[in-house]
Amino acid sequence: MYRYYLTLSVIISLLLIACNRDDNALLSVIADFEAEILLGENQAIVTVTNSSQNATSYQWTASNGTVENTTDANTSIYFTANGTYSITLTASNATTSDTKTVEVTIDTISDHGHTPYRYLENDGIFMYYETDNTTVYQSLIPDAFNMPSRKVVFAFFNDFYELDYGATPYKENALSILVEYQGEEFFHCVYMPVTDERSKWAGILGLGLPKTIGNINFYRNDPIYYGLKQEIDELGESELGKKLNESVLKLVIDVVGLNPSESLESKAHNDNGPVLEGLKSIGETIKTIKNPT
Repeated sequence: MYRYYLTLSVIISLLLIACNRDDNALLSVIADFEAEILLGENQAIVTVTNSSQNATSYQWTASNGTVENTTDANTSIYFTANGTYSITLTASNATTSDTKTVEVTIDTISDHGHTPYRYLENDGIFMYYETDNTTVYQSLIPDAFNMPSRKVVFAFFNDFYELDYGATPYKENALSILVEYQGEEFFHCVYMPVTDERSKWAGILGLGLPKTIGNINFYRNDPIYYGLKQEIDELGESELGKKLNESVLKLVIDVVGLNPSESLESKAHNDNGPVLEGLKSIGETIKTIKNPT
């Protein structure tokens, strides 16, 4: 009987050792993933698909790339320049870890001299209005388009005050008009000043927008925005306030009521003629009145 119990104990011990060895084998992590390159606007996006075994946590790193979520099982990595880059995954569990590195070569990014970015926070005012001034409206329509069924104007003022990828915050205005082309009506942008050079080129090269550098005079004192109206109100009934108010009003009347027929003869029709020149001159006049030399 003693030998029987002894033999049984030895068998159980051997079985436990074998089970522990199997458990340790199951806990060994094998890091593995595949990478796919997608082309975005002025950037390459590499999506990684994780196929690691026995892992419970992950850590992604990339040379000269921005990892969207460094600890997710699957993620995306953004590159803004051509080159060969290393992507590394460290997969772990409670007892072991493993690392795999894959090199990707990117050669499809066009160098337009600006960095892509995403809008994180912004405020804006958007306005739609309909006008009965056919003369001015027609002067803004390029030759390729026709007068629409309604003369509708869309304008906005935007403050993009928080961007990612280290992009510079900027302000932007826009003026668009409803036009008709081959039976379809849509808004055509005729004027879009911005305050940042990179935003200007991103709009021109990436979207074909008529962006220019402009002097946009409004500012934010959270949560209120202040602009020209507040400046005029602060000047009140002073001589400078009256002069500023009268000059701006006169320029607005001149722009809205002008007859572009003569001046447009010397300009391309889609150059928007004196209308936009008048709009731009408002800002210059304001600066001259407020800061006389």
